[in-house]
Amino acid sequence: MSVKKDPRWWLAPVAGVLFVALLVHSRRPDVAEPFLDVRMLAANGALSATYARFALTCLLTYAVFYGYAQWMEDALGYTATEAGLATLPLSVTAAVATLLSARTTTLRAPLAFAALGLLAGYTGLLMLGDGASRLAIGAVGVVFGIAQGTNSVANQAAVYEQSPENEIGTAAGLLRTAGHLGAVGASSLLGLFYGKCASTAGLHSLAITMVVPSALLCAGTLLDPSLNVVKKPLT
Repeated sequence: MSVKKDPRWWLAPVAGVLFVALLVHSRRPDVAEPFLDVRMLAANGALSATYARFALTCLLTYAVFYGYAQWMEDALGYTATEAGLATLPLSVTAAVATLLSARTTTLRAPLAFAALGLLAGYTGLLMLGDGASRLAIGAVGVVFGIAQGTNSVANQAAVYEQSPENEIGTAAGLLRTAGHLGAVGASSLLGLFYGKCASTAGLHSLAITMVVPSALLCAGTLLDPSLNVVKKPLT
């Protein structure tokens, strides 16, 4: 496993302390419009679950989105153009999946399908080696593309359903914040597993690690009772 030798672990508790300070400040009664509406999140478990699910989804998605092409260039010797073309099936499939997902009338089905897709995608990464064919690389990319496109629309629809009508704008902004947190976590994991140069061993270690949160995402999506709703038309 390729692990960065000097990760700045001391930043983790610092970030934790700052986050707790933000929560305490946001709960103060004299703060009329807090940056993070903790009271709304505490009162709306379904919406909070959607934020947690989206953050985890973005962690899983961006780890591949950022790291797949990097692995091709460093481990397989692809040029930037070749790596870009090899990941094109992922992007195209994500766009198509986004359009199809927007036509569904339920929340659980597309979210569960996407979660299973992420689990299947990370399992597929374990089957790619230094001699992986372009066809195999593209096929795994298609699986991740389906998951990425389906998740994006379905989670936005969940926020639209679960947030109070007078706070939809704030709720949508918090969804993006959750997504950015997942993306930051993904880039940190890539630094941990890839180090200075992406390798197949690092890719496999990342995939093995991500199988666990992928399975948790599947379980949480299938068991969440708040997803038993029919979507409103997005007008």
